[in-house]
Amino acid sequence: MRVDQAFKKAGFEIVNAVKATDHIIFDVRIPLEGQIPGRWKEVLANILPFAEKVAASPQAKWELEISKRFFSRGGVLRYLWRVTMRGNLATCQQMLVASVINSLRTGNEVTEVQLVGQVNMMPDPANGRYKGAYRDDALASQVVAQAFSFGGTSG
Repeated sequence: MRVDQAFKKAGFEIVNAVKATDHIIFDVRIPLEGQIPGRWKEVLANILPFAEKVAASPQAKWELEISKRFFSRGGVLRYLWRVTMRGNLATCQQMLVASVINSLRTGNEVTEVQLVGQVNMMPDPANGRYKGAYRDDALASQVVAQAFSFGGTSG
């Protein structure tokens, strides 16, 4: 899988790319909507420690640098993430793709839905309403007892 395919699958957008003989530089937009919060941080947490370890070794074959590129559009300050790969580009791309794919496997997706109903909904057995929220166990017991004795005769 190529870097652009992995980024697209993760929901990241490569805006601009420049390729030279020994390096590739591309700018990435991380949209806020539709993303699992923290996915980009997961990518950074996976790849950066490994990239630092590789860069520190004397036989380093590739180097990865990730930074922010700030710009102004219509007077509003904005930024893109800039990813620079140098050296053995195939190995660097492979590690970056693996990091992006691993970020898809981790994380939890939570869907929040507002509950529909009345705030102070109380059961009213006298009018035939037996469902509702009970504030304490004593009230619940009283309502249940009324419901079973309602409309019936004992004896």
